Amino acid sequence: MGNLMGGSTGDKPESTKVVAPDGACEEAIAVFKDKFKSAPTIVVAAPGRVNMIGEHTDYQEGFVFPIALDRKCVIALAPTSKGYRIYSREVKDTLQVDTLPEQPQDGDVPWWSYVVGAMRIYCDAVKKPLPEGFDAVVLTTVPLGGGLSSSAAVEVASATAMEVAVGVSMAPMEKAVCCQKAEHEWAKMPCGLMDQAISCCGRAKHAMLLDCRSKQPSLVPMEADDIDVLIIDSAVRHALVDGAYSTRKNQCQKAVEIVQKKHPKVTMLRDVTLAMLEDAKAAGEIDDETFRRASHVVAENDRCLQFADKLKAKDWKAAGTLMYESHASLRDNFEVSTPEIDRIVELAREQPGAYGARITGGGFGGCVVCLVDKTKSDAVKDTVLAEYSKFLETVKASAEAGLKVDEPRAFLAEPSDGAHIYKTE
Repeated sequence: MGNLMGGSTGDKPESTKVVAPDGACEEAIAVFKDKFKSAPTIVVAAPGRVNMIGEHTDYQEGFVFPIALDRKCVIALAPTSKGYRIYSREVKDTLQVDTLPEQPQDGDVPWWSYVVGAMRIYCDAVKKPLPEGFDAVVLTTVPLGGGLSSSAAVEVASATAMEVAVGVSMAPMEKAVCCQKAEHEWAKMPCGLMDQAISCCGRAKHAMLLDCRSKQPSLVPMEADDIDVLIIDSAVRHALVDGAYSTRKNQCQKAVEIVQKKHPKVTMLRDVTLAMLEDAKAAGEIDDETFRRASHVVAENDRCLQFADKLKAKDWKAAGTLMYESHASLRDNFEVSTPEIDRIVELAREQPGAYGARITGGGFGGCVVCLVDKTKSDAVKDTVLAEYSKFLETVKASAEAGLKVDEPRAFLAEPSDGAHIYKTE
């Protein structure tokens, strides 16, 4: 297996690790045995992620700063002589076919598209046919729809299962690109590379500063004894967001095209300065909304690089301030926050021991990530969750159509390894 080039000596994310079975592996094996009355021969896993800072920058070749979570998707698989059965524990549904679909399905994206798409694209990339048949179960502990990349975890786990099944590996970042392609083509989501990259390349006790232009990652230690990463799930999913992601992506590209007229070397917002945007606005070439979308991305890239430096210096207060600034920009300029998310950030800001908080993920609900003093993390978690639960009761009482409200939850996240293969007998 090839190694992925890292940022500096000693920074290199490793190839797919082989690890001893853990509770998640044993659970997947148990589900497989219950479903198919036999034992799997391949068990793999890939984590979700939380992005500490650098939001909506990856598809403009900017910078992101995620960690791989200790919550993951696990796939247990056994080759068979013919036919395919893929069972999702979370969806409680089985895809059973003689031949796996060769093309994405029209209309709504079924759950199995993430699995089949990643498997097919991986096998195509390594020039190997799919196994003649297999049984598989898919389990995940990554919260679905919470902005923690449950979809990328499924894609990377699926590709890793094929890596073992066909016996051909590729460098982790190459696998990430395959999984990103699956998201584009099979899930119809024009995402950047961050989610798949950290799921493939994460390392325990480290975050990853990823340059989305060069695809060069640098691992940044996050093993300090005095900080925790706290994730608070708002439990709110807004339904009326179809196309909002694509709209913002298109607005960013529109800003690039406007700036290019005077600065032809510009290819992405990565190359743009705030001064360039302000000049275009002063000349009446860019509307206010597009200006705000683009200015968020430009400033967010700078915040991301600063955040990495502050983390290396263990300047938690300065790092947290950058997180609050990021949230304000996502709320006001990129307009992807919600009243519920904003309330969580406000509550976190009021707590002694909370250095910073921001929305994480694509937006319109989902989760807040907080950087907190380890000695006060439980108090921050319990207080914010209790106060937010009270706020959420008023939301439920006046919920608009299309608003889905579950029970809020919070958990501490441990920076973890990327995709791995379990040793099986």
